[in-house]
Formats: sequence, C-alpha cells, structure tokens
Amino acid sequence: MMRELFDGEEILESIYLKSFRELYGVRDLLGVGAYGVVLLVKNKKTQEKSALKIINKQALSQRALGILKNESKIMKGMQHSNVVKFKHIYENQKFLMIEMEYIPGGQLKRLFKS
Repeated sequence: MMRELFDGEEILESIYLKSFRELYGVRDLLGVGAYGVVLLVKNKKTQEKSALKIINKQALSQRALGILKNESKIMKGMQHSNVVKFKHIYENQKFLMIEMEYIPGGQLKRLFKS
C-alpha cells in the first residue's frame, strides 16, 4: 500500500494503492542512482508522461528522508518555467516515489559536461 503525502510530513489527504501500477504505466528507464531509479511513466489518471523517481527508503538515514520530504514540500510550492514541476509524492514502507514533470533531453548535468 502507498499513501500520497502533501506538504512533507503533514498528510492532508491519503490515497491508498495496492501497487503503483494502478496509477502508472512504465515506459522507460531514465536513470539509476545510488538510492533508486527514475522511470518515464504515463499517469493513468491524467494520461500525462512524467518522470517518477523511486527512492529506496531503507538506504537513507531518517535525516536524509526528512530532507527529501521537505524538499518535496518546497518544490510543490514552486511555480516557475525554469523549474521542473513537482506533481505528487507517495510512500510505502520501502519506497518514496516522487512524480515530476518529464522534460526530454536527459539529465541536466550532461549539458554541463558538453
């Protein structure tokens, strides 16, 4: 089961899911990092493509997990054309899943290496 979080630690509304497959169709693997993966998904409710960051909570300290949730709270309030749009954050016992706007072209750090 997953629950949707709003405003970091404060849960204003909960959506319980048996599986993230109820909400998303996986299209591609966008990247792999030390704490998880980023998938290109299609949101089944909105029919929009999104980048879904899936983070293994067990690999993070409680402090790091708190920082991630706080960062999501800040991103939710940001509305700027030069900032990736935050859509949703879900968690279950093992994973934190952050749905963000999908921007084609790869990772930003690759542009700086060119």
